[in-house]
Amino acid sequence: MKKFKLFRWIAAILLFLLPRVSQAQGIDNLMLDAVAMYQNGQFKQAKQQLKDLAKAAPDNDAVWYYLGLTEVELGDALGAIAHLSKAAELDPGNYWYRQRLATLYGATGNHKKQLELLEAIKRDFPKKTLSTAYELVNLYIDAGRFDDALAALEEVEKGMGESEETVRTRYDLLRSMGREDEAAQALEEFSAVEPSASALSMLGDYYLEAGKDSLALERYSESLRLDPEYIPALLGKSEVYRKGNRTDEYFATMGEFMSSQVVPVSSKSMYISNALKALDPRYLGQMQSRFDTLVNLAVAAHPSDTTLLQTAGMYCYSTNRPDKAARFFKMNADLYPDSPRLEAMYEELLGMSGDWTALRRRAEEAYRRLGDGRFLEYAANAAYQQKDYQAVIDYSTIKVNNSEEPLDKASGWTVVGDMYYSMGRRNKAYGAYKKALKADPDYVPALNNYAYYLAINGGCLKKAETMAAKAVELSPNEGTYLDTYAWILHLLKKDAQAKPLYQKTMVYGGKDSAVILDHYAEVLFALGEYDLARVYWQQAREKNSSGEVPDLDERIAKREKAMSSSR
Repeated sequence: MKKFKLFRWIAAILLFLLPRVSQAQGIDNLMLDAVAMYQNGQFKQAKQQLKDLAKAAPDNDAVWYYLGLTEVELGDALGAIAHLSKAAELDPGNYWYRQRLATLYGATGNHKKQLELLEAIKRDFPKKTLSTAYELVNLYIDAGRFDDALAALEEVEKGMGESEETVRTRYDLLRSMGREDEAAQALEEFSAVEPSASALSMLGDYYLEAGKDSLALERYSESLRLDPEYIPALLGKSEVYRKGNRTDEYFATMGEFMSSQVVPVSSKSMYISNALKALDPRYLGQMQSRFDTLVNLAVAAHPSDTTLLQTAGMYCYSTNRPDKAARFFKMNADLYPDSPRLEAMYEELLGMSGDWTALRRRAEEAYRRLGDGRFLEYAANAAYQQKDYQAVIDYSTIKVNNSEEPLDKASGWTVVGDMYYSMGRRNKAYGAYKKALKADPDYVPALNNYAYYLAINGGCLKKAETMAAKAVELSPNEGTYLDTYAWILHLLKKDAQAKPLYQKTMVYGGKDSAVILDHYAEVLFALGEYDLARVYWQQAREKNSSGEVPDLDERIAKREKAMSSSR
């Protein structure tokens, strides 16, 4: 702070106490100091001194210019534009002022102002045409002024000569203008003089798109003679073969692509993923063994690449071979044993494949190795599928005891409660639900399950009603929770209140559940709406193929007798 005051004090003496000549000399010296600060990265100090100088010498264009440059470094784009504009206004004949301002307009996304300024610079500084024209090409393209872009491109080529970059730009420009033949001719003429793998491959793409497969193949082949592993040409050549049903040549070319050490592994992963999306599943099925070979070649070339192994696994899973998919995911997880993500991906695939024994064994080992509670959940899920409910309780209890998170405790105790109930140990189940709600009073699955089991087993219906109502309040669009609350209302003889809840349940999945359809029919029966009750009982019958409601037919027969006798 003292340093700034010293600078201002010196400036005041120079400006107001010295003669005019000395004043000018003082400003020049302070200006040199400010420039030195700027060059040394002392941008805040430089800005303060330059602002003081701008007040003292408002007609000094250099002061405004350096003030603008300093603000660029400090991230003040608007201030920089204002002060660079002031410098250019004071000295319109200074090319660099205007050029730097144009660059700043471009950096801030104001391409309209950048284009206007560059066009003015081109007009006012004809000897600087080359550098200005080079910048104008892309601006004209972005503005859709293709004729102007071509003219600017010709100026660039007059000064720098034709290059692959300018020819490719001309090719894109002409194609944008619908002048396809001229575009291809420009590339052909350049390739005849200075052949390059990229230009020849672009020609191959052009001819392939135009349906001229023979010409496309020629250009791709020429490209590959210059660079045998040029990726776009390899892929283009393979596409010609694929389109022409030249199967052997297609797979031979793709084999080169997949086994190459030069082709980036990301390109191989992308090709496999795109093939799954783009190719006809029937074609993939017919050529499955040959596509398998391509995948295996890629994996052999990059045996420890995480993304490629994952892609290979997804390829096998998508082609209905979960056992082979598991092999790739296991390779990934084994290569990187400290990665919970890769381990989880493998275990999720084991779950999708229904290999519960392998999943349970793997999840137990992963939990011991990584200490991640998610793997206890995988183990519990596997044990549940095996109907080993005590093991589910054991896994969930370990998770609860090793977590301080209320949600972990609530979810864990809820699972324990569900398992005890499945084992017929009702009091143990209720005790677990109480522990879940103590950990998190708003944990909806515990509220719902506790309420439902309490109600259907003749427990305290009022307590069950309170919990079920809270569950629906917290999660109003879940069909199962709506059913629990509505059924408890039915048990409390509040069928008129239950009916609208069941109507809502039908919107949120109730139509797919034999239990919910049966419950709704019972409510309608209680309300005397027999015809509608019959409709929902019929739907319940259709959904009850797995015997979810074991006494359904017997109970419907009794209800039919009661409905008939009431007429």
